[in-house]
Amino acid sequence: MPLAMSVTLDTRAFEAAVKALGRPTLDEPVAKALRATANQARNQAALAIEKRWGIKSRDTGGKRNQDVLSQIRVPFVPVGAYAAEIISSKRGLALSRFSVRQYPFGVVTTAWGIPKLIKHAFIATMPKTGHRGVYIRRGKSRLPIQELFGPSVHGTFTTKEVADVIAATTGRRLATNLARQVRASVRRLVGHA
Repeated sequence: MPLAMSVTLDTRAFEAAVKALGRPTLDEPVAKALRATANQARNQAALAIEKRWGIKSRDTGGKRNQDVLSQIRVPFVPVGAYAAEIISSKRGLALSRFSVRQYPFGVVTTAWGIPKLIKHAFIATMPKTGHRGVYIRRGKSRLPIQELFGPSVHGTFTTKEVADVIAATTGRRLATNLARQVRASVRRLVGHA
């Protein structure tokens, strides 16, 4: 004997939630989806820049502002805004983050893509902070010294290669993130109905 089953669903709450997802209610999921997508694009851009420069991202020993990812930020996307920004810093990364080698006559680095000699420069680790950097003396005496910096993230961030990575990531992830946030909003509305 076949088993007969009857299922009755009350979809009124779900239908009301979908109708309620107009412009004011849709603003929050869109803002959340834009934030998530912009952060994912930021991460992919940082990876592309690191690959191009040949440096490791998170190998900074816990030091802030010495990796590529910390030089790229996504400002807060308020509810109601239908745009997100990804901003890169114009400050150069510490030269010690790149391939550097100490010689008796100075330091050789490949930070700009080709070997470059910086005469009279030296690599030192600061005793109090433990920061390793490339320094040069300013003046005839031992002090003061000045830390040297390499290329900025902004210079590489504005290239077509990185722009393509950002466009591909946002194109891939925005629809997924938006669908996820809309589903979460509908679940919240249905749960409260």
